Amino acid sequence: MALKKGNDFTDEDKQAVKEAQTGIVPNIYLLRARLYFDGGNYAAALAELAGAPAGSFNRLQDQLEYTYRLARIFDKKGQKTKALHYYGQTYENGSSTTYYFAANAALLSAIIYEEQKQNKEAIEWYKKCLALRNHEYQNSIDQKAEAGLNRLNAK
Repeated sequence: MALKKGNDFTDEDKQAVKEAQTGIVPNIYLLRARLYFDGGNYAAALAELAGAPAGSFNRLQDQLEYTYRLARIFDKKGQKTKALHYYGQTYENGSSTTYYFAANAALLSAIIYEEQKQNKEAIEWYKKCLALRNHEYQNSIDQKAEAGLNRLNAK
C-alpha cells in the first residue's frame, strides 16, 4: 500500500516506504512502541518495550531502535538524564551503521544540552552528529545539526 499510494515527503513517510520495499517484517514490540509514542502515549510505549521477552531484539537494527526508542520516551517524559544515557548508548553502538538512530541520537543529545545551557556539550554532540556519514535521512538531520551550531555560533 505504501508503495502504491501516498508520498514520501517526510522522514516518517520515507521510513514507511523503506520498510515496505525491504520486505522485512518490523519487530512487533518496536512497532507498537513507535505507534504508542507517535500517538503521545509514552507510558504505553515504555510498557511495550519493558514487556518484550528476552531475546526479542536479535538484529542490530532492532537493538539500536530499542535503545533509541527508550531515549525518545524518556526525553518526552522529561527524564533527560535517562534520555541522554540511552541516546549515548545508541550513538556508541550505532555510529558505524547506515541507520539513522545514532545520528539522530547525537542530534537530540545536543538539543538537550543546548536547552540546559550546556553549550560546550551541545557543540560536541552537534559535531558528532555531523561526523556520521551515509546514514538514513542524512540531509534533514545534518540541516538540524548545522542550525544548532549556527545558533551557538560554533561553526
